[in-house]
Amino acid sequence: MHLAIDLRFYKPEPYGLSFYIDGLFGKLTPLLLTQNKYSKITLILHPSTKTLNLNDYLSWWPLIEKNTKFEILYSNSEYYTISEQTVLLKELNTLKPDLVYFFTFNYPILYRERFIYQVLDLTPIKESFQGDLNFKKRLKIWLMRRVLKFGFNNSSYNLFLGSQTPLDSENLLGLNFSDESKSSYKKNKVIWAGLNSSYTSQNLAVAEKEKLFLKNKSKLSFDYKESLKLVNLKEKLRITKPYFLFVSVWKSHKNIDRLIEAFNIFQSKNQNKYQLVLAGSVDQKNRQILDKIDANDQFKKGNILLAQKLPNDDLVRLHDGSNGLIMPSLSEGFGLSLIEAASRMNLVICSDLFIFRDILGESAIYFNPLSIEDMAEKWTELSLLTELEKQRRQENLFKLTEKFNWPSVASEILEVILKV
Repeated sequence: MHLAIDLRFYKPEPYGLSFYIDGLFGKLTPLLLTQNKYSKITLILHPSTKTLNLNDYLSWWPLIEKNTKFEILYSNSEYYTISEQTVLLKELNTLKPDLVYFFTFNYPILYRERFIYQVLDLTPIKESFQGDLNFKKRLKIWLMRRVLKFGFNNSSYNLFLGSQTPLDSENLLGLNFSDESKSSYKKNKVIWAGLNSSYTSQNLAVAEKEKLFLKNKSKLSFDYKESLKLVNLKEKLRITKPYFLFVSVWKSHKNIDRLIEAFNIFQSKNQNKYQLVLAGSVDQKNRQILDKIDANDQFKKGNILLAQKLPNDDLVRLHDGSNGLIMPSLSEGFGLSLIEAASRMNLVICSDLFIFRDILGESAIYFNPLSIEDMAEKWTELSLLTELEKQRRQENLFKLTEKFNWPSVASEILEVILKV
């Protein structure tokens, strides 16, 4: 039998969906090789990756190149375009796979063969309720809703990343993913994400954390070489004070504009003794955020620092040295940055979202993401925690990360692939 997997969203960056694809397929690829049901597996990639040596970016890529079970199709379709509905449809009909695993909700609605439909979040649709939108954006959201409904109604099975998205899909699309007694019920499964190996194997760059890790039966220990690398990284980024960390792609729903305003208030109460490091990469559709950062007084003073497109190892070191991760998102389907912080016992302050509470429970400090004042107040609360309370939260965060591992996620997805 023939399995096709749509991975057009992959591009070489250690954030977002690409990071998720890299981590998952590091464990799923070996499992796909050992199963006997599918003798042919086609990976559908974005045409821009054709010129790349993917061995430089994906640790599992040599397995793909060496095994005749796999073949690569560089699709001529762009996601979120008409070509996705026409060119990709033609490519799939030419391939004639027995099953397609659509890694995101983007798929040609006229495709009528068997497929697994994975939806990571409904953030773009939820954003439509947060303000006035122009005609182009309203049309885009309307089309997304249509594609999602077609996908859910025609799929053989649905996968959700985290517990937030099935709830959003029921509320916003009027579908049934919870009541199996009704004929409208859609088969589905909630899966989680895992941690990149850097977070679970890279030794500590800060000596003070070693006792806590050893106490919690971790094999990680303080490494003087890692400490030197953190010192060099701080020098490169001009980190000269205790700092807080934000890590994500800088999209509009990440709420960075309110974050920097809250930081202004927080700094005024703390004599400007902290810095805020914005790590990740700017979303091309939200480049105006750079202008807001440039105009901010704390940026001009060198207290807001930009750390775009850092290697993953450096992000781990930044977590080790940070006073806490702050995540002010207005909406999320999951929240991988929270898990990454927790795995390094980095304290977390974040938006009071259902999915964030589902992941971290009472181990994080939560704020209203629409209130700059509340964000600043909870930020101050985090900075004033006693050492005993810090350690209690750090240990609780670390314990929560046990269930977020790629081997178990890969096994669950393979089970669905073989069952469908």
